[in-house]
Amino acid sequence: MNDLEQIFGGGFDPSSVEPAKDIKAIPPGDYNVLVEAAATKPTRAGTGHILAVTLKILDGEYANRKVFHNMNVDNPSPICVQIGTSELASLSQAAGIQGLVGSSAQLLNAQVVAHVKVKDGQNDVRAYSPAGSIQAPVAAPPQVGAPPAQPPQYAPVQYQPPQPAIAPVSAPQMHPAPAPAPVAVAPAPVAPAPVAAPAPVATTPGVPAAAPWQQPR
Repeated sequence: MNDLEQIFGGGFDPSSVEPAKDIKAIPPGDYNVLVEAAATKPTRAGTGHILAVTLKILDGEYANRKVFHNMNVDNPSPICVQIGTSELASLSQAAGIQGLVGSSAQLLNAQVVAHVKVKDGQNDVRAYSPAGSIQAPVAAPPQVGAPPAQPPQYAPVQYQPPQPAIAPVSAPQMHPAPAPAPVAVAPAPVAPAPVAAPAPVATTPGVPAAAPWQQPR
């Protein structure tokens, strides 16, 4: 007998079940969820344990969708343990658990707010908040008789061609006026030296005076 014949007692009938559909991750956001399942499981490497939590979305567009959260609570890597225990602390405080958490069953049926993200195409949860911390937005009722909202009106903007740049005009430089040339002053006229009058020539009485050209030199 073949393997599927042995498992299904004669063979598998494809029409007996609904075909699987591609389930895409829900968008990132805050969702009201219920802790539907919680249990510890060994890791794939067999070197530690994870706390596997199944969350069920309670309302909104994605109601009844499930989100899975695995927390590393026992791992050779201290960093993984630090991240996992911080996530467990966030879920426990959001669920209102006080004191020690001795069993994963203490988390069952707790209603909390899960802060969901998307990583590598799959949903991921890193933090929680108490239930009631978020509310679905309520649309404001339309006003009776109010005119419909008009789109904003914008005045047309006229195109202004770019203006050529005008070089700045530099102020004229002021130069000092040249000093006036010195005016030549004519020397004062020199008075000619007085000419001494010729000394009188003594004459002998009764002798006529000699003419100038006759005087002895």
